Amino acid sequence: MRVRFIIPGAIDTPSGGYRYDRQIIEEMALIGADVDLVSLPGSTYPFPDKAALSKIDDVIAAAKPADIAVVDGLAGGVLPGLLANLASTMPVVALIHHPLFLEAGLSKAQIEAFRGSEAAGLSHVKAVITTSPATTRTVQEMFGFDPEHIHTVIPGVERGPKNKVQMGEEARILSIGSISERKGHDVMIDALARIKDLRFRLDIAGASFGNDALLASLKQRVIQAGLESRVTFHGAVTESELDQLYASADFFALASRYEGYGMVYAEAIVRGLPVIGTDGGAIPDTIPPDCGLIAKAGDSGTLSEHLRTMIENHDVRQAMRQAALAAEPAFPTWKSAGALFLETLRSVA
Repeated sequence: MRVRFIIPGAIDTPSGGYRYDRQIIEEMALIGADVDLVSLPGSTYPFPDKAALSKIDDVIAAAKPADIAVVDGLAGGVLPGLLANLASTMPVVALIHHPLFLEAGLSKAQIEAFRGSEAAGLSHVKAVITTSPATTRTVQEMFGFDPEHIHTVIPGVERGPKNKVQMGEEARILSIGSISERKGHDVMIDALARIKDLRFRLDIAGASFGNDALLASLKQRVIQAGLESRVTFHGAVTESELDQLYASADFFALASRYEGYGMVYAEAIVRGLPVIGTDGGAIPDTIPPDCGLIAKAGDSGTLSEHLRTMIENHDVRQAMRQAALAAEPAFPTWKSAGALFLETLRSVA
């Protein structure tokens, strides 16, 4: 099967969505699919500039012939015309990690613009693939898309080394998430400021993607909270650096306001880490019962209580660690995710 897989920008961009795309493409190719990766010009999606937009038609025209096109929602959600043009020549599948209009920090006008462009684009596709049942429900409810043509392919997880650290004099907390409002780093800082009587360190790993003003404000928030010696922003990290952060962590915590799936929570769990998450989007579905604690998205008060519980209560941590280890087999591998993705494309084509 010849698959044209269209993404915005560079495939090696360090984010969960791009990692999903990379892994799925790799696994489909290993199975035998002929995958043509088409990277649209520009690096500011979902706000592509005019220069990038002017080159899209030429990039698409130069692509290899294909039986079906997959368009990542970060591009397809703002380029309904691209989806319409593709649909005139082949079946088109929209890959939606999470609807763009649900991104945190958007103005009311931006929310409505994204909602409108996403709806317009979906009117041209034959099917939708989402990364979680929660996103499937959102696409059905918010856009009225036929549920028979929405398919879910949950991300795979890497089976990394199991965490064996026993908490020392201070708790080591790991957060993995890009510097964006949606990831809720501000909520995490506010929650930690409430429990300064405890001993802890927070490691935040995640690219800033040019959000320098937000990063600066988060660092200032840390200083104002008196946590500058306890919070470290590592930026984008390599796989080996990430392994080291996992190995030194006592538990994982991310106060994300919304996730279409929440790959980082799943990967922390299969490493044997207890987790703290929120009820934003698909997160409660991603974290199995007994593996973690859930706070309301944006609620730093409840989050601080959960952090205190995790730091102070050895029995709670150990019970959640055992539950996490027991839950590992339920999470799919990338191999199985890639096979399901390709099977879904074949059923659509």
